[in-house]
Amino acid sequence: MQDKNITIISLGWLGKKLYRKLEKNNQVSGSYLNEEKVGFNSFHYDFNKDQIHKNIANSDIIIFNIPPSRITDTKRFRSFISKLSQKKIILISSTSVYGENGSVDENTALNGKTENALKLIALEDKLKEHHNDYIIIRPGGLYDQRRHPGKFLSGKDVQVGSEERINLISGDDLVEIIIKSCICK
Repeated sequence: MQDKNITIISLGWLGKKLYRKLEKNNQVSGSYLNEEKVGFNSFHYDFNKDQIHKNIANSDIIIFNIPPSRITDTKRFRSFISKLSQKKIILISSTSVYGENGSVDENTALNGKTENALKLIALEDKLKEHHNDYIIIRPGGLYDQRRHPGKFLSGKDVQVGSEERINLISGDDLVEIIIKSCICK
């Protein structure tokens, strides 16, 4: 992928990893909400309040990577995507949209019940209804060398049976999947 203008909305843990890989061959910018991201071409953006930032409006590809807990109004997303109808949008969702379905694939019904899952389902539905050039990626269980699952479970009373499935993906693998999504189409 050569010289695309890409904006990552939310330079958190995943967004910063993705930025570092994309910046080698592309013009990349990213947003932050609370704390400026030093060393990145970053800008302040509050999806819930602000108008679309010029970096977003001027992008070829927008990677929407906002945690659902940071979204106060999913209805705003429809307006957001309608203003960006000529852009490619990659929505980072989550496997939580499937709920407790067990084995799933892209055709499995979305059955999530948590507040975050319901927000993500609403965002996905709006994207499917009102935009043509999009990709939805549903990762779960993100980890890397510094973000090991054992750290997050340590000291907690977790009721997991030995036959239960877990969903893990390394942050580096997810970044590669997202980059391949940027190249397609």
